[in-house]
Amino acid sequence: MSEAIAVLRDEHRRILEVFDRFEQRCSEPEKLSAEYVEALLAFIEIFIDGNHHGKEERALFGTTDEHPWLSSFALLLNEQHTEGRLLVRAVRCARGRGESGLPELQAFIAFLRDHIARENDAIFVSIEQALDENSNAALLERFAEIEREVIARWKIAEPGEEHREIGDLRRWEALLVGA
Repeated sequence: MSEAIAVLRDEHRRILEVFDRFEQRCSEPEKLSAEYVEALLAFIEIFIDGNHHGKEERALFGTTDEHPWLSSFALLLNEQHTEGRLLVRAVRCARGRGESGLPELQAFIAFLRDHIARENDAIFVSIEQALDENSNAALLERFAEIEREVIARWKIAEPGEEHREIGDLRRWEALLVGA
């Protein structure tokens, strides 16, 4: 298995874990405070879109340029990322109107679960076959740069965390505890 693809799959695991916790909390509405929902939206916008989709769009999809038979995957995933962003915007709009945004958030989560399954089960398998040792190493380096850029742009690292991976930042702990 490619180490670069393993990074993306591990991020998928973390994303699904956060979604599982959210869905558990939905059965106990008192655990769905406005602060919790805002933290979840920040996770979606920063960790998923800025970081994870950033790695795919700004690094991984470039490897498909060298393999024309993979370019359709990049196009499909870009379209799905755009659709996901529109779903998140619908959550923000609902919340801006004073609504909970939970139905829209649940629709986004269902959409992203399907998107992740498609990536893990088919697309990543195909892309992984095209990666050689050099392209894998270059992707890992670029992934690290993108993480640092996202952490700096969103100012999400607490003191002493500057060199931690984005998935290990304390910022996300509230999304994983107390399910």
